[in-house]
Amino acid sequence: MAVRIASLSPYAEDVVRGLLPSDHDVEVVLVPPAPAPDAVREAVADADLVLADKRHRHRLDRDTLAAMRRCQLI
Repeated sequence: MAVRIASLSPYAEDVVRGLLPSDHDVEVVLVPPAPAPDAVREAVADADLVLADKRHRHRLDRDTLAAMRRCQLI
């Protein structure tokens, strides 16, 4: 099963893929610049890892956190 990474940061897909060893099957979901609450909620719902930073100010409100079904690390 692929590791799904939701990137709320402005990194290119290849940069995000490079965070894990190349032997991992990685699916990367990129989110548009903020504000994009619906896109964020959809992207993180089935993500194993959420990559975020303060620069783009995506909000992880209570409803978004509750929607995370598989997240292991933010």
